[in-house]
Amino acid sequence: MSAKPSWARVLAITLVPAIANTAISSAVVFLAVPGEIWRTSPSEAAYQVALAQYRYGIFVWSGLAVLFAILAILLARKEGDPISNYMRLSGETRGKLLDILLALGLAAFGYLLLSVLFPLALKATMPPESMHAFYRATKNAPLYAKLYMITAGALAAGICEEIVWRSYAITRMEKLMGESRLKPIVLSAILFGLWHGLSLHALFCFIYGLVAGYVFARTRRLPPLMAGHWLTDVLGSITLFWLAR
Repeated sequence: MSAKPSWARVLAITLVPAIANTAISSAVVFLAVPGEIWRTSPSEAAYQVALAQYRYGIFVWSGLAVLFAILAILLARKEGDPISNYMRLSGETRGKLLDILLALGLAAFGYLLLSVLFPLALKATMPPESMHAFYRATKNAPLYAKLYMITAGALAAGICEEIVWRSYAITRMEKLMGESRLKPIVLSAILFGLWHGLSLHALFCFIYGLVAGYVFARTRRLPPLMAGHWLTDVLGSITLFWLAR
């Protein structure tokens, strides 16, 4: 007999990783940045925090995404509605072309939102010394971190985050919320934003989550979303490294 979806399971899969990510990332920063730097040089502290995220935080982020995606897959199978139901590929040439266009459209939207508008918002709201510290840390980030973000990190985000915050979250919330299609999309987008931290970045990820959630609710298919998300992260990372050169 299949288990019924519950809010406890949904929040365990979608909210707990955000809490864990914040807690672990904070611990990493606390351990990586000497205490005296916080007191004597705020700009140097900002630089060390950003550098610590490149050295360690990106791996925490990916590890949690993979872990909770696996848990989502196992729970979905136990609940009788496996993630594989949403992984089907289009068999017709026209369908494949539409999938490619959809993925490219999502990537274009994600790039505009997160690699163009978000940096402009940061520049308008962050002190210049903090922006300089961030780009200096990006420039000095280890080569392994940059390669990881463009390759395995982007792939893990594109696949795992779509499984957790689109497929599992939205389909379960739909069952728990009844007839409403809008509420699951909005709530899943909020949780997706929180996964990216309590910052301005979370707001922009929330907006991306709204669009991706709407697309999933209409198509009930993950592959174009995964491809678009992956390409967004690849192009975004390359652009960030180019700007910080």
